Amino acid sequence: MHPLKTAGASYFQMRKLAATCFQINNLASVLIQAVFLLCLSGTLTACFDSHSVTVHKARMLVTKYEIRGDGQANVDSGYPRDGLSHWSFRFVPQITLEKVKSQTDATGCAATFKVKNIAVNLSLPFDVFMRKGASQKSIDHQDGYVKICKRYYRDASAVARKDAIHFVGKEIEGRGQNEAEAKQNAVNTVSLQMLDFYREKIVIPSDKATSAYRALTKNGDGDMPVQDAIDRAISQAN
Repeated sequence: MHPLKTAGASYFQMRKLAATCFQINNLASVLIQAVFLLCLSGTLTACFDSHSVTVHKARMLVTKYEIRGDGQANVDSGYPRDGLSHWSFRFVPQITLEKVKSQTDATGCAATFKVKNIAVNLSLPFDVFMRKGASQKSIDHQDGYVKICKRYYRDASAVARKDAIHFVGKEIEGRGQNEAEAKQNAVNTVSLQMLDFYREKIVIPSDKATSAYRALTKNGDGDMPVQDAIDRAISQAN
């Protein structure tokens, strides 16, 4: 059971467990998850196959947690009293290479590989933490983050597909102590370049939009209608 689903979870417990998981920290987390994390939802909502490219996009999963406390821990840290959200755009490429040539000497192995197939797994887990008895205004404010991320995730499959197609058929060089290490380094090179493209087209714009939304709504304390703030935030980010 998720520890925050227990009835006695406090804001201080929540802060300890999610200390680095606030709205403004999602860009950093995706860098780690995209390269090292394979985390897929059980329900796939999109699958595009075109010979050597496959993109699996999991449904955006929004999970809401009710927590106890008066919200002072959030206020002390500069966040809304009644709730906060954490989300992560996950991008996991699986790359198949074919060796073109390889040369090993006393310094190690230098090899060239051709990209044969790429499968990309996309997901967007989204957690909303709300204080019991939170106002409707606070609930609507957190829902604004959900809507913004959903808007950018809408284009994720097309972006990932374009990203993968760009690399299929290309030759990539890799170096290492042996051929296996050279191959892994070549895979890492492609993975990081693909991630950069996905970040540029999906993650960074969504990060800008959510930051703008937070400012426009004065962290949930302002009077601007949520939908107006969403529209303006997305316009500013683009």
